Amino acid sequence: MTFPDPGSLRSCTVPLPAGTVVDGLAFAAGAGAGDGAVLDRSHRTMAGRGRAASLDYPRGLLAGDPAAVTTWLGAIRAVDPLERAGSGPVAFGALPFGAGEPARLVVPALTVARTGDEVWATVVEADVGPDPASAEVVDRALAALAGPPPARPAQRGPGELLVPVPSEEDFVRACEAALDAITAGEVSKVVLARRVDARFDRPVDVHTVLARFRALEPACTVFGILDADRSFIGASPELLVSRRGDRIVSHPLAGTAGLAPPGPAEDPASRSALDHLVGSAKETEEHRLVVDAIAGILAPLCDRLEVPLSPEVVRLATVAHLGTRLVGRLAPGPNRPDVLDLVAALHPTPAVAGSPTAAALALLERLEEGGRGRYAGPVGWVDSRGDGEFVVGIRSATVEGDRASVHAGAGIVAGSDPKEELAETALKLRTALGALEG
Repeated sequence: MTFPDPGSLRSCTVPLPAGTVVDGLAFAAGAGAGDGAVLDRSHRTMAGRGRAASLDYPRGLLAGDPAAVTTWLGAIRAVDPLERAGSGPVAFGALPFGAGEPARLVVPALTVARTGDEVWATVVEADVGPDPASAEVVDRALAALAGPPPARPAQRGPGELLVPVPSEEDFVRACEAALDAITAGEVSKVVLARRVDARFDRPVDVHTVLARFRALEPACTVFGILDADRSFIGASPELLVSRRGDRIVSHPLAGTAGLAPPGPAEDPASRSALDHLVGSAKETEEHRLVVDAIAGILAPLCDRLEVPLSPEVVRLATVAHLGTRLVGRLAPGPNRPDVLDLVAALHPTPAVAGSPTAAALALLERLEEGGRGRYAGPVGWVDSRGDGEFVVGIRSATVEGDRASVHAGAGIVAGSDPKEELAETALKLRTALGALEG
């Protein structure tokens, strides 16, 4: 771990005036060439700008000491009259899929948050001079929220191609190899991902793309971990875990059906696809493997865990999934896990890796071309109390200048059809590619 001295920093949190409009996407992207971070839903936004500190794990956060982040944040001298989840110093990050890969969390210099009708701002800065007055923090936040950055269209350049990695033919062959491994008893499920690389005629404007993500997928959590050289952005439908005090929630998704584009009336093909999703033994089994694994990890940590007997259908723009919302109450005691402890325990779930996990990861090493980077890794924030929220970094894109890489995966179980799995990844790719291309 490489952490600065928390004693060199101070923090001040203040409520913002009633009615303050917090557009977290514009706020984070408005950092320009600096750092920005955001998790945004219709009822809740956490967004940061600038960098007060970096918390680096050269050998991986999830393979190291996740709880050290909460301890470090708690050591900052802080004025926080709100004392609620997300107030006070907060660290954001998009963690790599691989547990041992280098990871970084960033503590923004200015964070704004909205939960329902309540809004607040937090400043974190060097511990020099007098403490900032509440009015100064409010003025700084309101100035930063005053207007979105100018939007520029991001369009695919003439003659440039979308390059799939691997090719569609090789992905089908990888699915066939995965089915052979399932037949041999190596795994019961494996999630294979493929990538599409794109190049545009100008640098991608992340504010424009984040706004498109929000318009395309209003039911998802739009996220962005932004910097001048490389940004990770997306609209995740899947909550890995959130913690607020002793209450934890996880909402895994697995099992997929393609949908026709939204229209004024229900499309017969979409209705048929939804009926098939609900009645499919293959899709139900794929979902059950995920829910059972997550419940098995969370149950020993809770004195109460609610696991619905059957999944719900979660409808998105181009696909629908089976989803199960697990809600638990952490058992009291000195070893109660913080949100990063929970992330480390859960990631990677069978929804993004497979089952059993170790065997599925070993199979992915053989079958997938290149690493996943931050695709399908945890994306979110943690505060000084150990509260926080992390979504799964799917329906996402890694952006570098005028280039972007987009991943999508499909769960392979007994009975999977490789060509249908390829078609499923194409549907999932449409969300990020549509946001990038406009």
